[in-house]
Amino acid sequence: MILRPRFSRRTRFGGLAMVAVAAVVLAACGNPATKVTPTQAVSKGFGGVAAQSGVNIRVSLGVTAQQLEQMATTLGGSGSKLTSQIATTLTETSIDVDFNTGHGENIDSKQARTDSDDQFDFAVQIEGGAPVEIRYLDGKIYLHADLPTLLSDFGQPSSDATKFQNGLQSLNSYVPGIAALGQGQWVSAQTSAFAPLLKDLKTAEPAATPAASLKLVDQLRAALAANSNYVNEGTNGGRTEYAVTVQVHNFVQQAETDLSSSLSSLPGASDLTKGLTEAQNKIPTGQTAVFDLYVSNQRVQEIVIDLNQFIHKFTFPVPLQIQFNSGTSVAAPQGATALNLSKLSSLLGGLLGGATSTSN
Repeated sequence: MILRPRFSRRTRFGGLAMVAVAAVVLAACGNPATKVTPTQAVSKGFGGVAAQSGVNIRVSLGVTAQQLEQMATTLGGSGSKLTSQIATTLTETSIDVDFNTGHGENIDSKQARTDSDDQFDFAVQIEGGAPVEIRYLDGKIYLHADLPTLLSDFGQPSSDATKFQNGLQSLNSYVPGIAALGQGQWVSAQTSAFAPLLKDLKTAEPAATPAASLKLVDQLRAALAANSNYVNEGTNGGRTEYAVTVQVHNFVQQAETDLSSSLSSLPGASDLTKGLTEAQNKIPTGQTAVFDLYVSNQRVQEIVIDLNQFIHKFTFPVPLQIQFNSGTSVAAPQGATALNLSKLSSLLGGLLGGATSTSN
C-alpha cells in the first residue's frame, strides 16, 4: 500500500538528509519537561520507541511504478533502462530491520549496550518475501540469499544466477559450506570464527571509547537543538504530525566545529572531518530541510522525507518513508549449513602478504 502523507513548506537541501534524520533520533534522549512543547513531544516520541525491548524499522519509497518511470525519464532521458517490471518491483520493495534486546531490557538501557544476547535481523522485502536476509543471535550470523528469485523480480536472466552459484561452488574448497548459499539455503558462522580474519586487518587506528561515543552523541544533540524548529501541524490519520525544519548549513557548521576533538579518537576521523568541511562549503547559508514526523501514543511511528525538496524536478512528492513498529522475535533458521572458515585466515594472510611484497 502506498502511503501519501501531506507535505508542507518544502525547501532545498543537498545530500545530508539522512545525517540530519540520524541527528533527530540522537536528540531524542533528553528529559521532557512538564509542559510539553512540540520539541519535547517529539523527544518523548523517540523516547517511547527506545523504551521498548525491540523495534522494527521499515524503509520504503512511497511512489507508484508509473511515477518511478517518470522520474527515471526525467533524470536519465529517453535512454533510461528502468523497465516497468523493475519499477513495479521497486515499489514493492522495503528494507526491514528488527532489533531485540537479549533479556527484555529497554533499548536505551545500559544493559542493552553490552548485552551479547541482543538479536538483529536485516532483510530486503519484496512482496512479503525476503530474498536477502541476515540474522544475528546467540553468537552466530546467519545469511540467506535467494538470488534466482531476486534476479527474476528485477527482470534479469537466470544465467546470472547460475554464474553466481558456480562461483560459490568453486569457493567451497576454501570455505566449506558456502555452496549452500548459492542453492538458496541458509548458512551460518560463529562470530568468534571471524577473529583470526580480523587480526590480519588491524590498523593503527585507535578504537572509539564509550566516553568518546557518549560525548559525540551529546554534541550532535546540542547542534541539532540549536539549529532546528518543531511545529505541531495537527492530527493526520489519528496521529499527531510535526514538521521538523533543520537549518542545515548552521547545523553542519556547528557539528564540524564541536566534533573535531571527539572525532580525533575514532577510526577514519580525518576523512569524516574533511567530509563535513566539504559539505559545509557546498551548503548555502540559510539552507533548510523539512521532515514530517508522526507520533501516536507517545511513540514516533513514522518519518517522511520528500526527496523532491532536494532537486525540484518532479511534479509530485517523492516520500521516503521510515516506519517504526514493535520488534518481532528473531529466530534461528532451521537447517542452516555451518560455514568452515578455518582455511580462510591463511588464504587471506597469503593474499595480504603477496600484496605487500608486490608493493615493495
